Amino acid sequence: MSNAAPRPSDVQVTSAAISLLVVSLLPVFLAPLLSSYLKSDLGLSTALAGTVVSVTQGSLAVGALGIVPLLARSNRLLLGVSGMTLSLLGWSVASVVTATPAVIGAQVAVGLGAGVASATGNATLSHARNSVRAFSVATVVTVLIGSALLAGLPTLASASPFWGLFTAAAGIVVVALGVALSTPRSRAAIRFQPAARSVAPSGVESEPADVQPWLRGPAALLVLAMLALSIGNFAMWTFAAEIGQVAGLSSERTVQALGITQILGLAGALFAAVTRGWVGRWPVLPGAILIVAVGNLLMGLAPNGGVFFLGLLAVNLAYYCFTPLMFAAAADLDPAGRLAAVVGGASLVGGFLAPVLGAAVAGAGDDWVRMSVAAAVLIVLAVPLVVVAQRGRKLSGELMSEA
Repeated sequence: MSNAAPRPSDVQVTSAAISLLVVSLLPVFLAPLLSSYLKSDLGLSTALAGTVVSVTQGSLAVGALGIVPLLARSNRLLLGVSGMTLSLLGWSVASVVTATPAVIGAQVAVGLGAGVASATGNATLSHARNSVRAFSVATVVTVLIGSALLAGLPTLASASPFWGLFTAAAGIVVVALGVALSTPRSRAAIRFQPAARSVAPSGVESEPADVQPWLRGPAALLVLAMLALSIGNFAMWTFAAEIGQVAGLSSERTVQALGITQILGLAGALFAAVTRGWVGRWPVLPGAILIVAVGNLLMGLAPNGGVFFLGLLAVNLAYYCFTPLMFAAAADLDPAGRLAAVVGGASLVGGFLAPVLGAAVAGAGDDWVRMSVAAAVLIVLAVPLVVVAQRGRKLSGELMSEA
């Protein structure tokens, strides 16, 4: 369908999408604290705590992938606000209940709402003219917010029981919801739909967005690569607080290390934005993926807290480098934003599977070394998928330019 509304600027698109992505990333950022809370306060086993975290991540995936068919036809502002509101309800309920079934039910609501916000936010960013820069800036801002919350929660919790894990998360969602609805430009950027047809540089009009084969070839490989990366990396992230303590850090120091390395890792997103014009995505993506694998291996094998910190830092630097590039590649392949939403959904599916698989590999004895090796192997398997996807995308672009 055609769109009479003017195309929003990259600044408008990015600022609007950030409010949605902050909500979508809260359950991911807080997963280590949620896992630790379930084990220490509710007395759950490692396997059961991992299962509960998986329920949250699974709900995220269902919410994100479930609305993909609606993204090209529905009011995205309504979708995004609905997701944020449902997530707010989940965090609010979780802050006042202690029974395990009630906490799980609240986390399902958190996940479903956050998943809808994730898909809407990634689809919104796909409309940016400079997609790498837009996804990189959004990554930087959302990680800063999530890391500040992660690093500050232990102090807040000790100062006042009111500032607990769930209450603080609910407060962040309220602020994000206010930002999304605060100005007409923000609402218009979320609501914006690209034209159904576009004209290539050769002057040939492309197929309508809703009939293009947007989930084949290079696009499908990107989705599979993100799935493998997410399973391997999130398995380590879920139990990072406990792995750090085994390496010799205190519980509070480990949580602070998680937040600090997240912030320092933002240099990876800035590197992605800068190198976009220098070396392109080909040498950056595979290298960053390999660094993530090595960093996770260092975390699991760490003989002391210093090595654990270095491994965690390497993971975050590389992760925030390749993530914007993956989403930008998805936006280039499908400007309607559906592929970016599916790539984000694949990441969430990985987050759903990772805690259960990670707990199963670690076993009852919490063998973090074995789990880190398995995670590193799975992450490395994503490299050939990315290489083939990049090569296929390059060939497709060359054929289109020659048409």
